[in-house]
Amino acid sequence: MDLHFEIYNEDGVFYKSTNKRDFDFAHIDTKYNLMKLWNLCFGRKALHNGELHWKKTSSEDNSNFLKSEFKNTDWDSYNKGKDIDDIKKSSLTILGELQFGNWALVYRDLFKLLHADTNSGVDLFIYITAYGNLLSYASKGIVSYGKTIKILNEFNNIIKTPIWVIGLDIEF
Repeated sequence: MDLHFEIYNEDGVFYKSTNKRDFDFAHIDTKYNLMKLWNLCFGRKALHNGELHWKKTSSEDNSNFLKSEFKNTDWDSYNKGKDIDDIKKSSLTILGELQFGNWALVYRDLFKLLHADTNSGVDLFIYITAYGNLLSYASKGIVSYGKTIKILNEFNNIIKTPIWVIGLDIEF
């Protein structure tokens, strides 16, 4: 399983990031993600500067794209101006956060999830936060397992992605 760290979603494509506000970790079908980049650049509803975006994203010195499948694909065989739809998603898209910051970050993380799910489809979101004894060693206003569950129950009619909340604890 390929695990990527610091990932963001833009226009339905996942990219690597240096920004600490993006998803902390992700498992993404890189070939499917590459197909989505192709469709963004050259498909029926292509970017106006698709050729430039493709060259910039796929260049050797650009480390922002998940390129493990890039060299293994014959891109000249695909016609420009037509969406590639013969590459099917072969694995789940899993995004995750480790959150020990201020309680309001739960909302920001859920908005990121909604954005990524709307643009790309997310199969599972893993949310790791403090629980039990670990909370006694942390600041009062941090994200906790209990607060996260309460927020998710409050907004369960909006968020359709399955979410696995993991509470980390310590023993004395």
